[in-house]
Order: sequence, then structure tokens, then C-alpha cells
Amino acid sequence: MSKPRAKWWGYVRQVLYAYPRMCDELSQRRADAVRLTPSYGQQGGGSPGSHGSHGSPVERAALVTLPPTEQRELDAVEAAIQVNRAMKDGALRLELIRLVFWKRDHTLAGAALKLHISYSTARRRQNEFIREVGRNMGLT
Repeated sequence: MSKPRAKWWGYVRQVLYAYPRMCDELSQRRADAVRLTPSYGQQGGGSPGSHGSHGSPVERAALVTLPPTEQRELDAVEAAIQVNRAMKDGALRLELIRLVFWKRDHTLAGAALKLHISYSTARRRQNEFIREVGRNMGLT
């Protein structure tokens, strides 16, 4: 009999599926920040030595964030990535997550076969990653 999951389990899985989209959106916002932030010259505001700069750091920061909920989700996943990257088998763990959640071209069983690990090991590592993201989001 399978273990019942916490209510937040499905939510964290959806956050993992959405992670590439959030990264793309943040990257697009950063590109827009450079393109859209006004350059200060002799006529505009700013300091005399700021000719051709891309606005102040405060202006750029206002354009380079996601909505608060999405930013919290993105930060939680990135923290879990850092935790897993530091593990002895971190590259393998992250490849499993990449194949199943981010690339979406493997089932968990297929990813386990590709990575030469057992299905139970793959499931355990996936569950550990999901729990880590949940902890980072304050859900556990």
C-alpha cells in the first residue's frame, strides 16, 4: 500500500514542472530591463559620470523580479538544486529531475533506465527533491 501524500505534494510537483518557464520569464525580464531602462545623459538625471548607463540599480531591480509567489517558488527550487548539487551523486540526482520534470521526455521509470539506477532509487531521489523544495517553501 502506498504512503499517502501531504496536501502540498502536488503543488510542489507543479512548481517543478513550471520551473523552466519561470527561468525563461526571469531571463526575459532581465533582457527587457537592459533594453527598457532609460540611459541618463547630460540632459537627464543621474550623476555627471553616468553617460550611457542603464539606469540605477533600483530601477533595474524593479524590472528583474517575478511576482512574489513565483519568485518564492523559483528560489525554493534553486535552493534545492544547490543542496543536491553538493551531494556526492548530485549530478545524477539533478539529471533525474531534469529528465522527468524539466525536459518532460521521460517517465520516472524511463529516466531510471537511462541513468542506470533502479526505479525505487529513482523514486526515492525524486521524493527527496520534492521534500527539499517543500521545506524551502515552508510547507513542511
